[in-house]
Amino acid sequence: MTGLSDRCPAPIRGRPLARPGAASLSAGFTAWRFGKHNDSPKLIPLKRRSAWMQAGPTANVQPGKAPLSFRALPYPSYHKSGRMGDSPTTSAELVRWRPPEPARRRDLSGKLRRTVTMSRKLLVAWSGGKDSAFALQELVRTDEYEIVALLTTVTAGYDRISMHGVRKTLLARQAESLGYPLETILIPQECTNEDYERLMQAALHKYRELGVTGVMFGDLFLQDVRQYREQRLQRTAMQGIFPIWGMDTGDLAEAFIDCGFRAIVTCVDTEFLDARYAGRQYDRSFLADLPRGVDLCGENGEFHTFVYDGPLFSWSIRLERGARVLRENRFYYCDLVPISHKARQSG
Repeated sequence: MTGLSDRCPAPIRGRPLARPGAASLSAGFTAWRFGKHNDSPKLIPLKRRSAWMQAGPTANVQPGKAPLSFRALPYPSYHKSGRMGDSPTTSAELVRWRPPEPARRRDLSGKLRRTVTMSRKLLVAWSGGKDSAFALQELVRTDEYEIVALLTTVTAGYDRISMHGVRKTLLARQAESLGYPLETILIPQECTNEDYERLMQAALHKYRELGVTGVMFGDLFLQDVRQYREQRLQRTAMQGIFPIWGMDTGDLAEAFIDCGFRAIVTCVDTEFLDARYAGRQYDRSFLADLPRGVDLCGENGEFHTFVYDGPLFSWSIRLERGARVLRENRFYYCDLVPISHKARQSG
């Protein structure tokens, strides 16, 4: 698949949309943060920056160029002193805003007219892993949806993300760094399909009453899984959104890494991989070591991941690897231990 790496030419920090609590932008405009990379737009020199910000929305960066506007927003910045993350601070950072392309429709006379498109309310089926993260990035890039919450199943008793085995504490910190509300569905340890569907339908019905019309999934190519999801969503008059459906998994894995996402393999299925893969960094070295026949994104359930940093995150989540545990005589989990706030400050 061509052009996938162009979606994220350089790792930049921060969501492309203004975060809650930030200075408000004009309705219908999108905020973009600038990274210090060769292929990023050049910043205005510091000595001229204040003048440009005071000039307002008609200020031009260069004569004859398209008008741009720059404003300072309170936005969490990033200290690059630790490999697996550091605490945020608040600073004023430069953002660029631009109007989205308006929809064009024909009126009764047949002429094209511009209309304002309203954002659709959406839930994100969130596992905390790489596919969810990359799909969310693709969704945010469209600027067509209002993300209401991240929806995650948590196994009772273990208090961890189902299948991925990640502690709920890390899940909460992940959602906080992304800037979205978190909605968890508590499922029993011996969860039957009927139990799962009943609990999921109750959660979906709750959000349908709040005007949510769809759910985003990070599925790639399993047609039976997609069909199952869409059939269940029809019960609550919702639509499934699949931003990365059909993408080549090799290209997707490369783009995920190139964009600056960082993830750790939290669970491996020993029918495909041995225990030494659990706890490894999801990087090119990991991809190169995968046996033949194992999908590079683990779409067949070969492995699961937890994303702790990336362009959507306001700050990196600090954690350390714990013990490896074998469950059901088949799945090896690597425990990820959150580093406390006190340890983060002292480190």
